[in-house]
Amino acid sequence: MTPQEEVRTLDRPRLTLRAEGHDRDPVEYSPPMEPVRVRQATPGDADQLRTFRCASGPWYEAEVETFVQGVLADHVAQGFGALVIEDAGEVVALLAVIPQPFPGGGEGTVIELAAGAVRIDRQGTGAHGSSLSGSLVSAAVDEARASGHVGCYAKVALENVRVRRVLERAGFRAGPVVSDPRYAFYTLNLRA
Repeated sequence: MTPQEEVRTLDRPRLTLRAEGHDRDPVEYSPPMEPVRVRQATPGDADQLRTFRCASGPWYEAEVETFVQGVLADHVAQGFGALVIEDAGEVVALLAVIPQPFPGGGEGTVIELAAGAVRIDRQGTGAHGSSLSGSLVSAAVDEARASGHVGCYAKVALENVRVRRVLERAGFRAGPVVSDPRYAFYTLNLRA
């Protein structure tokens, strides 16, 4: 078998990559998409979220996949706020966005970036070198600013280096989560 073989799915070329000398299952990879368009999730997206696959190993990915397929899918069906990126009519990435009161009773509201996920076959396939996660975070921050929110925050597994880097590139600052040392608490101040 060659290291790469072409497979056709959804009328898009896909490559099956096999590491030489390894007996592991091959990983399918889709070439980078055209420039992405982020949109609000609609109740019609709920069925796709119920079967959304984003976990490829680490415990935190499995935690997010369970949340997306259950709680988030149910909430999206009822009109709950989430941002999605789709390609060829399929949701390939998402970010749950929840407005919250300012912690400690301060003035204004903040946006919680509650859970983000990229479908397994699209991980690392953003357009023009950008990540799909980065596109979603940028859209959430832009939307939060435009809506007058005073900040954004996210709780991220310390082991999730990719998402931590995406947040840091977007200007978020990390701090500890006292109640659970497996996570870092990221914040972004949107006050002028």
